[in-house]
Amino acid sequence: MKKQQHQIFKKWSFHICLYVLFSIAAYGGQGDDDMPEWLVFNRRTTGIPDNNLKALAYDAEGTLWVASYSGIVSYDGKRWAIYNEENSLLPANWIYNLSADPAGNIWVGTWGGGVVYTGTDTWTIYDQSNSPLPGGRVSAIGFDKHGTAWIGLQNGLALFDGIEWVVIDMAGFGLSHVTIYTIDFGPDDTVWLGTSRGFAIYDGTEWLVYNRDNTDMKSNRVHAIAFVEDGTWVGTDGELIHICHDGEWKYYRMDNSDMGSDRINAIAVTNDGMLWLGTEGGGLIRFDGESWTNYTTTGSGILSNWVTDLLPAEGGGIWGTTATSGLFHFDGQEWVNYDMNNTGLSHNHVRSIVHDRHGNAWVGTYGAGIFSFKEFPDPLYAHYAQDN
Repeated sequence: MKKQQHQIFKKWSFHICLYVLFSIAAYGGQGDDDMPEWLVFNRRTTGIPDNNLKALAYDAEGTLWVASYSGIVSYDGKRWAIYNEENSLLPANWIYNLSADPAGNIWVGTWGGGVVYTGTDTWTIYDQSNSPLPGGRVSAIGFDKHGTAWIGLQNGLALFDGIEWVVIDMAGFGLSHVTIYTIDFGPDDTVWLGTSRGFAIYDGTEWLVYNRDNTDMKSNRVHAIAFVEDGTWVGTDGELIHICHDGEWKYYRMDNSDMGSDRINAIAVTNDGMLWLGTEGGGLIRFDGESWTNYTTTGSGILSNWVTDLLPAEGGGIWGTTATSGLFHFDGQEWVNYDMNNTGLSHNHVRSIVHDRHGNAWVGTYGAGIFSFKEFPDPLYAHYAQDN
């Protein structure tokens, strides 16, 4: 199908004016000698259009791309560029997600305007006017090892290899009227979809759907999937499921295990083989294959029981973001917490965290903009926030 090309117009960018603040508070768990230096950027100096940020991703050049409810923001280390419906042909300002393909090109999923490919100076927009996309609300984007884009929508799924489109009839295998939350690719080339009505697996030949209708699952809402050597972990709003390679399913819930919560928001596996769960209401959970360790605001150093995202730390341990108390690092022994009390954060609702290729961690928040820090040797924080 012929692509519809749109030339970006009124594209603008500008140099950031640096406004330096020195924090007078040490970050949690460490001494006053470790006080970080803060670089604070507000609306006057960066022009970030929205403090409510949905997702972060890096392209092949190392440019950071940020999804917001007011368009797209990119930062190449020197300049910010802001794209919205007013200064570009971005079809919708509400950006639900974005993802980098294997070549490092950014694909943007909008809520109502289809998909935007930003790989060249000429953007390409795919919507229902020039493609067979079954809708315009894009909820997830993933890429298989061949570089084919898998585009999950509210009530639909489409594949695009750069030339041909394939629309998957989800109703044909029992998944009608669903929202796709996550698209993941297994080491055996299987495709896994986490949806509002269970999860589906595609083995290259057929789709298999698992939900409350045909399994012992307690919840159909699947938000997290992780692959390990001995199988796959699936996190729902009602349990953690371990699907072993031999076909056995193991269900872990509060009523049959020592886990402190069975509402799973995020799953991460660190290099030491530890399984970590970010939960809603139960804080952080660690599982070593035999025993559970629950870390909550009662009896541990974590400051919130609502963990929104997890990222294995480059120097060991785990990073976590929370909905009420900023973010934390935990190495198995010591906690370091970062929130409004000891950092430049102006809001404690943190949604996501990613690493760039230089070892910096970038954090997207709901209500406080973006900030970054370098894990080693000394954290250097940069906080991007809009003046209210």
